[in-house]
Amino acid sequence: MKLLSILIRPLLPVVGKTYVFGGSDWKDDSQRTQAQSIFSHDKLRNTLHTHWSKANPELRVGSVTFGWVIKALKSCKQIMSPDFAKTIQIPVLIALAGEDKVVDNEPIRMFAQRLPKGTLLVISGAYHEILVEEDQYRTQFLNAFDKMVKENKIATLENLKPF
Repeated sequence: MKLLSILIRPLLPVVGKTYVFGGSDWKDDSQRTQAQSIFSHDKLRNTLHTHWSKANPELRVGSVTFGWVIKALKSCKQIMSPDFAKTIQIPVLIALAGEDKVVDNEPIRMFAQRLPKGTLLVISGAYHEILVEEDQYRTQFLNAFDKMVKENKIATLENLKPF
């Protein structure tokens, strides 16, 4: 990836908005069936997402672009620098989908270990999109989130005042 980043960076102004090789705009006929889904086990929520995308073109997401890849690599490099996580002094909950096929979980684990006030929640069996997963997975995240909010007094009336 580092070599790819070095090779593409000079071309970024030209290819930045170009999809990576084999990528394309969102296509109605290219949406994954439930059996092919790598995002969620939940058939109804997957179907609902596809219907929303069909109804509203602004919700459609195509493949990643070369520009996205370069920015993601730069962001990952910054996040993975040894001292970066130590600068984050607020409570952080990171939910890790145990069966994620979209991202590599190992760097996420390493980052979470360096957070001074971080909690890593591993949701075994979950796919990438935890908030649209089956309830058995999604509820684990929602319960952990509610707990974090309560333990850190984020949900007190003083903290919920309008801006």
